Amino acid sequence: MFLSSKAALLSEGVEAGTHSGVNQQFGRIFIREKGVVDEELGRFLSRQQTLREQADYDPDTSFDRKDIEESLEKARGFVQKMKEICQK
Repeated sequence: MFLSSKAALLSEGVEAGTHSGVNQQFGRIFIREKGVVDEELGRFLSRQQTLREQADYDPDTSFDRKDIEESLEKARGFVQKMKEICQK
């Protein structure tokens, strides 16, 4: 999701190197300015970053299989949306 977000930003001529920079620019451009992504999807991007960091740095982290499957499906939709943005 991070790389697809970054690619979508690059298609707008915007470079962001950090996860927080990508999230910030993503919200500014695609949610607020262009209105091509709904706020829920922006929150999902941020939440997935938080969960990834938690999993990376907390060895006791565990996730529910159902939640993982739902997130994976939503992530696929997110990446597809970024592909569409890049192709415009």
